[in-house]
This record gives sequence, structure tokens and C-alpha cells, in this order.
Amino acid sequence: MSNEKLDPAPGGDSAGTLQVALRSDMGKVRTENQDFGLVVTPTQCGPAGGFLMIVADGMGGHRGGARASRLAGETVRDRFLEARPD
Repeated sequence: MSNEKLDPAPGGDSAGTLQVALRSDMGKVRTENQDFGLVVTPTQCGPAGGFLMIVADGMGGHRGGARASRLAGETVRDRFLEARPD
């Protein structure tokens, strides 16, 4: 899926970095990979900062599973980004 090297939040501890890799395999039986993953970095969150990492598993090959896992992950991300920092 992706491999990213993420820097800490602005103004935060610059002593380390976080390396994130998202990888998925549909196996030998399925014809579609229904898994979904994403990472939200502090720079995407604005002043509140923070990380969000989501993994949404597919539905075992059921129809619409790829769409369902993507919708679940994007909905959680959107709510996270809309949340007030206080």
C-alpha cells in the first residue's frame, strides 16, 4: 500500500521519527483485495496534531467489501479530522 517516514508533530520532540508501512495481500483465493489502510499525520491535523492509523479488513470476498472497508476507514478519518482539539 505505502511506506512512509513520518516526522513528529511540529514543535514536538524531534528526537525520533515514526516509520509506517501499510501492506496487504489478497491471497490465492480472492480476485479482489478488499483491505484498506491509511495514516493521518500531525501536519494533516492542524494545530491539534496527532497520528491516526486505520486498518479496515475486507468482508471475505463478499460483494461490496472493498467499498465497505474504504468507507469505514475514510469515515473514521473524517470524524477524527473534524474533532475539536479540546
